[in-house]
Amino acid sequence: MLRIAAWYRYWYIPAFLAALGFFAVALFFKDPSDPPLSAAAKAAIVRLSASLAPMGAEDHRVDRYADVRVETPLLPQEEAQFNAEWQAAAAAAAALDTPAEVLAAGYMPPRAIDRQRDAVLHWINWELIEQPFDPARPSMLLFSTQSDGEELVGFSYVLQSAEAPAGFAGPNDQWHQHGGICVANGQGVADNVSPGACEGDWLPGGDMWMLHAWVVPGHENPIGRFSTSNPPACPDHACPTGVVPPPPPYEPW
Repeated sequence: MLRIAAWYRYWYIPAFLAALGFFAVALFFKDPSDPPLSAAAKAAIVRLSASLAPMGAEDHRVDRYADVRVETPLLPQEEAQFNAEWQAAAAAAAALDTPAEVLAAGYMPPRAIDRQRDAVLHWINWELIEQPFDPARPSMLLFSTQSDGEELVGFSYVLQSAEAPAGFAGPNDQWHQHGGICVANGQGVADNVSPGACEGDWLPGGDMWMLHAWVVPGHENPIGRFSTSNPPACPDHACPTGVVPPPPPYEPW
């Protein structure tokens, strides 16, 4: 009886710890300085979360420096189409190279916590995920924080499709998936998680595909136009010692 009475004297300790955990999670997912999520973006996220597709297979390369993409030569008709598409994407970058322009174009800015910890920030337009592939309208923009301010360094195309999209002409754009995506306040905060572990909207990801395209003039990728990473955009501005990237398999624009 005395043991039970002693336990009740300290009932507030587990209650306090539970409340502390709740507020920590709330602060992680929502910062007062985070911009509000638009109604259109929220509606798009809800539609994506309602997908009956299975959980996507996580096949993003873990070693960002090992993902060297040597391109397959294109047939003449493919090459002409690809060049037109790549040039259209590069031209679009000129109108999306500042945070102000991107915000005006309907992209959701990164969260405050992302700006504090990430070398590359993701601006996303959820409505474009449901649209057909358009090289000039990427659904995600990659901004580096390694210079003064934020600088556009690449595009990511995220599309909803039952199978890998056709994308750019030719076989060199290899799309990948992220499964079990947790979205909070308009940004993906985790992937490869179960629905019960997500405090926001959970997207299965089985019908969502991603492609990185390092199309921004001046930020060509030494390990491939469609590599999942771009070493110069990393914090040290270089590949690790002993890793020498191959010559670009293309002429930079």
